[in-house]
Amino acid sequence: MKSLVKISVLVLLVFFTNVTMDPVFAETREPQSFLPIACERSKGNYRPMTTLVLVQVTDRLAIKTGATAEEIAKSLFFDFAYVRGNNVSPINAISHNGEIAYLSCDFPDYLTNVVSADDTGNYIMAISGAVPVKEVQEIINKLKLSKLQQAELVTVSDEKNTTIALANVKTCTQLCMGLSASKEAISQRAYEVSVGEPTYSKSVRQKELVSFSVKVKNDGEFPIYSTGKDSLYLAPHGPGLSRLYHSSWLAPSVIVRTPGLLLPGEETALAVTLGAPLLPGKYGESLVLKIGNTQIGKPIDITFTVENDHYKLGRIISRDGADFVNLRQTPSLSGSIINRLDIGIYVIIRGYQDAWVKIETKEGRTGWIYKPFISERL
Repeated sequence: MKSLVKISVLVLLVFFTNVTMDPVFAETREPQSFLPIACERSKGNYRPMTTLVLVQVTDRLAIKTGATAEEIAKSLFFDFAYVRGNNVSPINAISHNGEIAYLSCDFPDYLTNVVSADDTGNYIMAISGAVPVKEVQEIINKLKLSKLQQAELVTVSDEKNTTIALANVKTCTQLCMGLSASKEAISQRAYEVSVGEPTYSKSVRQKELVSFSVKVKNDGEFPIYSTGKDSLYLAPHGPGLSRLYHSSWLAPSVIVRTPGLLLPGEETALAVTLGAPLLPGKYGESLVLKIGNTQIGKPIDITFTVENDHYKLGRIISRDGADFVNLRQTPSLSGSIINRLDIGIYVIIRGYQDAWVKIETKEGRTGWIYKPFISERL
């Protein structure tokens, strides 16, 4: 890291003196058609933030008397995003002489559409002059930023790109005088979500899946994310695995997440296919909506019937204490293992050969199971 050349915004702007434009004002070549600076929600990203990172920039940005934070922010946007292509600064906002401007929008947790870095949870503000304590504290409180840090800007270059990044990130001291981290976590935001009536298949055949969907609407003031631990998702209700667990689920405790960012006032549908049991009969399941670990509304109870198509079924059993049984491509111990089947699941019996049983899973995969590891059920 010591080999990296620490550089201020002064040097960065001087580096681009071959560009025929004022380093502070970019009116002559505004990149509006290429990378919009205007507040356009459809062309930006909301990301959950947990940590405030302050970086000091030089007063070289304010060479024009009366320059505003918004004008400086546009200059930063132009130099870092337009001139350099898509290698952008990780800055969310800039403060200059007590003013705060957000890079592209007036929403604290909104990032311009050219931001391509992974979600780090950092809200990064460039400071020119004194820190406007009152205004920055309002951002901390609104976004519930629970950690305060300070850092420096550096550049890392290779043969193709020059990337502007943070270095020497540490606990915020002198830049954070008068500021206090939030004692609340982002998951304690007052989210408001309304849930519609679920739609799903009330009756399915033995090899079919249960199609399930439910509409949700963001009635609150905060965006709801599609990724991360504070996303909105559908989960099984209660402990243990659901009987409807299916390979299309994201995890045993997460059935499906919102397909994208859900802005205030917007509506979307959570849709998923649930793996109905092969065994004919009536079944019920209880699902819940969650944001983080917080349940939204009441559990969603569904009931459906698996109709009998008179398949000959078998149940996978364990003879040696193993948690699974090998499904082989051919009826032989030397046959290639094509899958591992969990103990207790039902499969369709398709035939026999010596000590082997040909089976088909409810997903349609076929193979051979050693006969002692399957219990037939008519």
